Amino acid sequence: MTRADKLYRNGVEARDRGDYEQAAHLFAQAAAKGHPAGTYGFGVEQMRQGQAVEGAVTVRRAAELGDAAAMMMTGLLLAMRSDPEGEVWIGRAAAAGDVDAQCHMGSRMWREGRPKDAAGWFSAAVSQGNTDAMFSLGLLLDSQGDSSQGQAWILRAAQGGNAVAMVLVGAQAFEAGNVEVAEQWFRRSADAGNASGMFHMGLVARSRGDEATAISWYRQAVEGGELEAMNNLAVLLNRRGERSEALQLYRRGAENGDGTAMSNLAYMLEEDGDSDAALDWFRRARDAGVDSATAEVARLEKVPDRARPEKNPTSGFARLQTPQDTARPTVVSAAPARANFCSECGAKLDGAGRFCQDCGAPAG
Repeated sequence: MTRADKLYRNGVEARDRGDYEQAAHLFAQAAAKGHPAGTYGFGVEQMRQGQAVEGAVTVRRAAELGDAAAMMMTGLLLAMRSDPEGEVWIGRAAAAGDVDAQCHMGSRMWREGRPKDAAGWFSAAVSQGNTDAMFSLGLLLDSQGDSSQGQAWILRAAQGGNAVAMVLVGAQAFEAGNVEVAEQWFRRSADAGNASGMFHMGLVARSRGDEATAISWYRQAVEGGELEAMNNLAVLLNRRGERSEALQLYRRGAENGDGTAMSNLAYMLEEDGDSDAALDWFRRARDAGVDSATAEVARLEKVPDRARPEKNPTSGFARLQTPQDTARPTVVSAAPARANFCSECGAKLDGAGRFCQDCGAPAG
């Protein structure tokens, strides 16, 4: 082991224990000796310290020295600026064995209508044990008509710890009537911090009539950013008379693009006497694909302002329509899986947290 290798290894140990200042110092020494990974580590620490430009330059230098992870980050940083050179660097990273780059290339090939090339890149990442690639390969094969192999890879991804795949396997078990098996997969996903797993645990509780437990799971899912959970939680809270919080949740979901939440928000606004706002949200719900909203738009557009019903404080929300919630587990559709990386530092996001674990920037 060379002196540069020792400096790099010590830098990694310092970083892992949270001593970023010492890590930066050790990585800088390794970089001065031309160590590719040490140079990359130093660039990442510069970014962590807010030196974005200097860090990007250092990472680029590491990429030119042959570090695959640095190639990937260089590609991402360039792609964020819509620089076509970004994809070139990502391709180099994939060829050099960077698993995240291989997943990215697989997703890109899929989006471009090149399933064989996509399968090749996903397979390369699978050979390194990457469960994201297993899941994506499963979805790809399933979309190409090879359901048997597709489902086998999705199951393997779930068994390997992929929290998103766990939800899909659980949803399929639920649809087949195997509620206990479904719950096991949903719980494993939730325990891994996946908000969709928490949401689906709420659906299982709801299917058993246990609204208190469902509310608890929905709240956890909402904290994790699960959009559908906002709507379902609002439905249950409204039934319990907690109307103010329900309205806030419907609005949050609606403003984030949930069509069902848009429709439910519209019903509540009409109940409050704000028919103009209700009509606006029904229109948005219709445009978002909520079939029932079409009739509501037509109904409100025909009612003159002076004839629109006033709020009836004793009628309750159910007078208009029982709010809709998602009562069945969501089965993930076969669509290209995209690598999820921090827009600030380029680090891979784990899919569960709302902030980058490396630099602290908001995720998404």
